[in-house]
Amino acid sequence: MLKPLFLGLAMTTLVAACTEDYTDWAKPQNHPQGEAKTITAVVDSVKAIDLNVLGEQAVGAKVAVLQSTVTGAPRAAFSYQITLTPAEGLSGDQKATTIVADSLGKVTVAELQDAVLAYYGKAPRQRQLNAKVVSLANINDESYRFESETAVRFTPAAPIYSETMDVKEGGTTVASLITKEFDGYYEGFAQIAAPFTLEYGKKKQQTTLNANSFLLLNGNFAADAQQNITAPAAGLYWLRADIKTEDEYKLTPTAITRVAVVGSLNNWANDGKTDTPMTYNATEDCYEVTTEFDGGEFKFRFNAAWDIDLGGTLNNLTFKGANLKVDKGTYLVRLYLNQQNGKPMRATMTAR
Repeated sequence: MLKPLFLGLAMTTLVAACTEDYTDWAKPQNHPQGEAKTITAVVDSVKAIDLNVLGEQAVGAKVAVLQSTVTGAPRAAFSYQITLTPAEGLSGDQKATTIVADSLGKVTVAELQDAVLAYYGKAPRQRQLNAKVVSLANINDESYRFESETAVRFTPAAPIYSETMDVKEGGTTVASLITKEFDGYYEGFAQIAAPFTLEYGKKKQQTTLNANSFLLLNGNFAADAQQNITAPAAGLYWLRADIKTEDEYKLTPTAITRVAVVGSLNNWANDGKTDTPMTYNATEDCYEVTTEFDGGEFKFRFNAAWDIDLGGTLNNLTFKGANLKVDKGTYLVRLYLNQQNGKPMRATMTAR
């Protein structure tokens, strides 16, 4: 049964009968009539773990990630080997993470947090990991091994800075800049149509930044009479905000005049070819184009240059990410750049 708990799937009771001599765990084990020895180990879920609730001091402590009921043997005889992978599957050079829980089903919080950060980054959201659990025991010189699969849910501690910095026009959020390292640097795209302010959180306190907040406003950005930040023209901008050093805040915008697809479909814009431009769809808040792909690799780039480009995966586009690939054919491509509320940049490709 899937519960809103840390190990969301209760594992089936596992029963093993063992002979005096160990052979092969993959083969059935039989006992002569009357000599059967039954040991059961039932592993169940515990409550979800949120490090923001436990507090920072919990990082050096241990916490139970499962609870077990053992019959026919002492509970202390068991330990649990847990192999973790992201729920979405491994990608790129990611590898599975193995941690060991003691007889009480406890692991160190630091181990668990390190695994989540390696797969998902520092954003303080509840994450789900797939878990393969091997219950191990040695009882009277006989080895027992029970296998099962379950899910693990964990929320890392919130860093000093909030994950997003909202771009607000007239008090309404129209876009969000993102920090990946939670180090005081925010960046992202924003479709600017009016004077705006920026809002972010630091140590759980919301702070609004206006033109007066910045030591330096680049790109001909300025201030209106109310100290809202103004752009020289309406349109799409790549914004980078540096608020790491107090009293030295900087906002660096880049006006985006061209959004395009570039790759083997147009020879990577070499030899006299150009990248394939996309147009803005205000209704869908995306950039789109219908074009033919040759089955090779491609990326999204901006201003017909390589200062800003996106790759990775269609569901999670990242700055300077890996090349994308799609089967040969004609597709309607839609590129969504708005990261409001922490949404990833993404693209869809619909065959035509």
